[in-house]
Amino acid sequence: AIGDVNGDGTDDLAIGAYGADGGASDSGAVYVVYLPQTGSMSVSMADATLEGGAASDFAGLGLSGEHDANGDGTDAVLVSAHQEDSGGSKAGAAYLFTSVPAGSTDLSAANATFVGANAEDKAATSGALVDDLDSDGVDDIAVGAPGNDDAGAAAGAAYVYFGGSLSGSLSLGSADAIARGENAGDAAGISIAGGDINGDGVGDLLVGARYEDAGGIDAGAAYVLFGGGL
Repeated sequence: AIGDVNGDGTDDLAIGAYGADGGASDSGAVYVVYLPQTGSMSVSMADATLEGGAASDFAGLGLSGEHDANGDGTDAVLVSAHQEDSGGSKAGAAYLFTSVPAGSTDLSAANATFVGANAEDKAATSGALVDDLDSDGVDDIAVGAPGNDDAGAAAGAAYVYFGGSLSGSLSLGSADAIARGENAGDAAGISIAGGDINGDGVGDLLVGARYEDAGGIDAGAAYVLFGGGL
């Protein structure tokens, strides 16, 4: 479920197919169905298709919606392609569409693209549109890069961009806020979620670190970052 991405007042549905070959082998795709819809249908009958452009990008492995990332009243969609190579081999990328028009669209036409900062970062292994973290009235974007090495080999990182007039190709190194894993091998950012966790009316961020060792080798941990102070 991705919210209303075509502005007709009804929430819609997106289906990720990360092994789809329409753009190239395993380039991936996302199929969007404008609801309501009844009966059985093939994804080839979807109202809109967002297609990965390069082999082995695996676009559509992650999807997020149900948030308005630019304040225009229409819900956005964030498409993850964790092995996209623009920032280096398998640096990863996430594509933001502030609305989804009918027909077939290449991911390169996204309103904004968040590109992994380094090779093997695997940015957008997780990616989420999240509640408003900076209290400006617009929802925000979080992208996890569990392979990032800034705090140690594969310590991982989570990057936050505040929503608004985002456009073009943006390196995650220029994010508005960055939360880095504590130790090498933690893989922080392998999962990300948002919501108002402490009930103060400001969005918060939850960052998973699958291999964090505080509770034992590879026991894992989740970190809560309260919004407003990011």
